[in-house]
Amino acid sequence: MTTLSDLSVDLVGEIFSRVPLISLSAVRYTCKTWNALSWNVLSDNHIFGKAAASKQFLGFVIVDYKVCSLRLDLQGIHNYDFVDPSIKEINILHQHEISNIFHCDGLLLCVVIDGRRRKLMVWNPYLGQFRWIQPRSKYQKFHRLDMYAFGYDNNKHRNHKILRKFLDDDDYNESSHKNIPFKFEMYYFNSDSWRVLDVNPHCDLRSGVSLKGNTYSYARQIIEVGDPVSNSIDFLLCFDFIAERFGPRLPLPFHSYYENTVTLSCVGEEQLAVLYEHYETCLVMEIWITTKIEPNIVSWIKFFKMAWTPLSDFSSNFHVGSFFIDEEKKIVVSKSRKYRQNEACGYETVNIIGQDGGCFKSVKIGTEVFREMTTTMSNLPEDLVEEIISRVPITSLRSFRSSCKKWEALSKTHLLGGKAAEVTTRKQLLGFILVDDKICSMKLDLHGITKDGDDFVDTSVNQVSALDLDELSISQIFHCDGLLLCVFSKRLMVCNMYLAQTRFIKPRRLLERFDKSGVYAFGYDNSSKNRNHKILRNKSVGGGYEIYNFRSDSWKVLNVDLEEDTQLDQQGSLSLKGNAYFLVTKTFEETLEVGEDLEEAMDSEETEECLLCFDFTTERFGQLLDLPFHSEVDDDGVREDNVVLSCVRDEQLAVLCQSDTTIGIWISTEIEPNAVSWREFLEVDLTTVDGFPDDFKAGSFFVDEEKQVAVVFDQETEAGGNHTACIIGKDGYFNSVNVGDIPPPYFTSYVPSLVSLQIKKKGKRKARDY
Repeated sequence: MTTLSDLSVDLVGEIFSRVPLISLSAVRYTCKTWNALSWNVLSDNHIFGKAAASKQFLGFVIVDYKVCSLRLDLQGIHNYDFVDPSIKEINILHQHEISNIFHCDGLLLCVVIDGRRRKLMVWNPYLGQFRWIQPRSKYQKFHRLDMYAFGYDNNKHRNHKILRKFLDDDDYNESSHKNIPFKFEMYYFNSDSWRVLDVNPHCDLRSGVSLKGNTYSYARQIIEVGDPVSNSIDFLLCFDFIAERFGPRLPLPFHSYYENTVTLSCVGEEQLAVLYEHYETCLVMEIWITTKIEPNIVSWIKFFKMAWTPLSDFSSNFHVGSFFIDEEKKIVVSKSRKYRQNEACGYETVNIIGQDGGCFKSVKIGTEVFREMTTTMSNLPEDLVEEIISRVPITSLRSFRSSCKKWEALSKTHLLGGKAAEVTTRKQLLGFILVDDKICSMKLDLHGITKDGDDFVDTSVNQVSALDLDELSISQIFHCDGLLLCVFSKRLMVCNMYLAQTRFIKPRRLLERFDKSGVYAFGYDNSSKNRNHKILRNKSVGGGYEIYNFRSDSWKVLNVDLEEDTQLDQQGSLSLKGNAYFLVTKTFEETLEVGEDLEEAMDSEETEECLLCFDFTTERFGQLLDLPFHSEVDDDGVREDNVVLSCVRDEQLAVLCQSDTTIGIWISTEIEPNAVSWREFLEVDLTTVDGFPDDFKAGSFFVDEEKQVAVVFDQETEAGGNHTACIIGKDGYFNSVNVGDIPPPYFTSYVPSLVSLQIKKKGKRKARDY
């Protein structure tokens, strides 16, 4: 009697080709010989499903971050005998959350979610083999904004490759509001190594599909600021994995707009298809198939065009995702999300649409309906929560933390406003002021500012109560890197308002006290990856300076001092990029020649206003730096002009000079401890500004470069009167707003931070700096 194990290899190969791939497990358990043959792929004849593939569709989809197999039997489609789709989660991958998959040559490239990180894994579903791809260096990591392409070179023995589009780690947070060019690198399977490529497609590249070893992507031309979106050209772009270069821009058979849907798919292993969904008087779907496709050339033929009436079930509530084409049966199978009109619910569906305009069937994938509002906040995917956190303004911190316990915990490990921070600081000012020796938060919204001033939003001032500071009398505050240094009578405190942490600083000597009106500066050391924050102060006894080191929780005396005849201004210091900047006056002697024949000499003292930097990395004062104007000083050394420093987005320094009739503001174009250059931002002739207060004396200020205005606080208002902030701009723009009854002696803008203030205890290792 002939057993299954006695059948010839050729006959077994024929059987294998006709067995559906979903029956792989059952066939492998039939006998040892068949099990061995299914693993030892000697030729295409031994691969399951070769003959069955034309009768059914088998693929993979992602549902709730899980990879699932999807099977559709199309054999009886024209007889309305369509078999409902079978969707099953892949058990071998159930422990992984997958954000995206890419198919090439029977392999799947999976982007795996691992907390805030991403991992790359390549999986061969047929052989059940996995391969984890490591980053190029141990200091690098895969990011959720990265894009990938999967292909191979067409040599005799295919060398599979992965193309990665990425940014340097420090650039990801800036990419949403700055035009930072992406970089590209290539992973080689045969050498298990990465190589950075010198390529740039010069376009907005979307995700693509792999065909004949290359990747074809839908792309759009990058439009310049101010250009209409309709001017953006769309096209097809190929990345050639043999040449390792992008090809020329290939034409599409249509011109789409940003609101339209464009999706790519493969037709077998030789052709490309593109689906274009748009609106004319109703929803229209058009599909083209390539008649020729190479990296440098493409030609198209229309497969079909279909339009739905507004009353059709497939109208505005039908949104196409991925799709595939059966040319023999002249149908399109699409995976879509379909919404019911006037209902907050929808379905993940598989839709079968015929070339003659008939819809054969629409079937839900799975058994459950998704409702957009039924998912609780605590159950949202971590990817989505991270995106929400990055867009929540810091002013909404309290509301965010009270939403749920999970979000409260995340707010202490993830910084709110990562993407919104740049936009927020352009539209509103968030900072802290001192009112009656108490710290108060201040928000000033500039979003609605106009030439007429009618839409300007008043400030809101609230005393900070979260840190129990009510009983403390504060004389000075300094901001650096999201931390506030508070000077009390006889002691110092540093607080992180975002994390609600405080740290009291003890003097170097037991009986010593801090001077509440002394000289202080706040910064950090830039020599290491983890910033070491430091405090500089002048010694109350004996002169000179000493510095506090956060990491060692200790003071040390510095062997530094100011140049002779140089005096620090009483305004205090300003922190920028880790260093502290002071206004100083320098007195020097000048010999003047007098008399009719200029034969007599007379010594004269001159005083000059300068800028001085303290470098917290070298722990030294830099050289005196020039200001972009000459400030007058009287015989007693008192400055006649009013000069104030401010920061512009923690990247530039701004200086304001107010004389009797003008206010001028300059912004640094370059700023380092020993070098500075300036450009004029604004100059206002106060005699031409209607309504400008006669007794106004400029205090703290900040600059809005986008709106070309400056907000300047008045420091001379008498107690009990209404204190104002003046908004001045180019072309005579002026507005004012009431900011309270008492003028703030000091204002500091604020950017939140995750820097912990906890002191590192001996014998216990902590993840953060201190």
